[in-house]
Amino acid sequence: MESKQLEKNSFALLLPYNRQDIGDLSFGTSHPEFHEGPFISHPIYPENASTWQIKAPTISMRHHDGTEIFKYFFTGVSAQLDSILPAAAWVPDELVQAVLNATNATVDETDCDIPVVPCDKISELPHLVFDFDGQEIVLNGEDYIGEAEWLFCFRGPYCSPLIGSGLRDDDTIVLGPPFLKKVYSVFDWDERTVSCKSRTRI
Repeated sequence: MESKQLEKNSFALLLPYNRQDIGDLSFGTSHPEFHEGPFISHPIYPENASTWQIKAPTISMRHHDGTEIFKYFFTGVSAQLDSILPAAAWVPDELVQAVLNATNATVDETDCDIPVVPCDKISELPHLVFDFDGQEIVLNGEDYIGEAEWLFCFRGPYCSPLIGSGLRDDDTIVLGPPFLKKVYSVFDWDERTVSCKSRTRI
C-alpha cells in the first residue's frame, strides 16, 4: 500500500471447486466475472478482532423441497474463515449431532469411529444452509460430504460429513474450505469487512 502498487489493502479469494477448476487470489482488486450480483459486506466481529472473522450465521438444514429439518442460532459468537482446515465447519457438539441425524450418518464399527453415509446417496442429502442476516450460502451433499478412497480401518471408498466438533475457543466457530468454495470473497482490512457472493464458476 505504501508503495502505491495496490489500490486497496484487500484481497479477493476464489478457491478451486474441484481438481479440474482453477482458483484466483488477487490483491487490491476483485473480478466481477467470478460472482453473481453485488457483494454483501459483513463487518469484522467483534470489532477489535485481529483475524478474518464475522458474526456467526444461523445454520440450518433443509430437504430439497424446502422443508426445514432444524435451525441453530448463535448469540455473541463469531465465525472465523479458514482456507486450510478441511471441515466445512467446526461447531458445537449438539449441532454436529443434528447434522449427523439429518444425514442419517452411522458410525462404522471400526477403530476409526467415523460417521459415514452411503456414497451413492450423497445427491439426495439435505442442504446445509448458512444464513448471514438474510444472505444464504447453501451447500448440497456434494459440498459438505467428503469422499476418500481408503483409510486403514476402511478397506475401500467411504463418505463422511465434513463437520468438526468443538469451538476454536468459547465464542468462535470455524468455516472451512467446503464453505469458502461456494463463494467469491473479498477481505478488506481498510474497511474491516468480509464481502462475499455466490460464485459463478462451479
